[in-house]
Amino acid sequence: MQLLFTLGNVALWGASITGFLFVVFYTLTATWWKSEVGWHLMSWSAATEAIFAYLAFASVVRKPGAALPPANLLCIRLAVFAVFWFLIAWRFWMVARAQLVRDPSDPRPPSHIPPVNL
Repeated sequence: MQLLFTLGNVALWGASITGFLFVVFYTLTATWWKSEVGWHLMSWSAATEAIFAYLAFASVVRKPGAALPPANLLCIRLAVFAVFWFLIAWRFWMVARAQLVRDPSDPRPPSHIPPVNL
C-alpha cells in the first residue's frame, strides 16, 4: 500500500510540474487573450494546475491520520474548487451557445465549434 501511495504522489507531483510548465509555455508562446476559447483554455489550464499544486502541497504538509487539512488549506481548496465550478459553467455556456445559438445561414453542422486563432 505504501508503494501505491508513493507512486501516486510521484504522479501527482509530475502532473503539477508539467501543468505549471504548460501554463508558462502557453502564456509565453500563444496569443490566447485574442479569443474567448483562448481565454477559457488558459483559465482551465491554470485552474487545473492549481488543483494539482494544491493536492501536491497538501500531500506534504498534511499530518498523517488528520481528518481535515489545516484551515489555510481548506480556504485554498474552497477557492480552487469555486474557480473550477465557474470554469465548468463557462465551458458549458460556450458549447451550448456554439450548438444552439447560430446563424441560420451557416452551412456547418451544429457540432462545429470554430477553431482558436492562435
